[in-house]
Amino acid sequence: MLNNFVKGLKVFLNKKIIFISLLFIITIFCFNYISNTIAESLVVGVNLQQYPSFLINYYGLDLLWLLLGVIALMFIGNYATYLISHLINNSKKDIFKDIKSCFIYTLIICLFFSCLTILIYFSIIYINLFTIVLLIVITILAIILSLITNFAILFLPVTKTIKESFKNSWGFIKKKFWLIIVMLILLGLINVTVSYFFDMFIKKISNENIKVILFIFVNLILTIYTTAVLSSFIKKK
Repeated sequence: MLNNFVKGLKVFLNKKIIFISLLFIITIFCFNYISNTIAESLVVGVNLQQYPSFLINYYGLDLLWLLLGVIALMFIGNYATYLISHLINNSKKDIFKDIKSCFIYTLIICLFFSCLTILIYFSIIYINLFTIVLLIVITILAIILSLITNFAILFLPVTKTIKESFKNSWGFIKKKFWLIIVMLILLGLINVTVSYFFDMFIKKISNENIKVILFIFVNLILTIYTTAVLSSFIKKK
């Protein structure tokens, strides 16, 4: 398992990493912009039960464009993830033909987590013993779905169909669950350690623009490396 941490570094030696990095940078910048826009325009004090209708009436078509923008950014990020797994696993599949598969995959996970969000919303506004139990079940389900979907996109370059990638992902998780947990903990420790030393370094810099650039660069490197390590890990299936 530990050799996967070394193999993950090989992704930075491939020329395609420049294009992949560009895709991730687009998603980071745009998601950051959308988050800041939502935070600045978010209206508080509205009754939670009336919030969905309030959002539709208050934002109108802007809400639709926002949702479409989020889906588009998720697709770009998913395709970048697919390309990393494609490189690490030396896949022979056509990366352009699989653009459609990545888009369908994005729509599937949007549907999954939209349904979970709706369930969470109704559980919160009608709080009782039943909904508390339901929230616990939804939380467990969300964790399981997150694992399945995250590994499914990594399996996509080495499987024929999206259905097969989800099937392989579920089988891999059942078989390697505790190894996956250990892997995620180790990756988490690496990310926290790098972020800690980066924060210590960045405090010495006074220029805010340089700080933002370095922040994006470090997060980009960590994202690519984490994805590469997990992509290498699934080869043990």
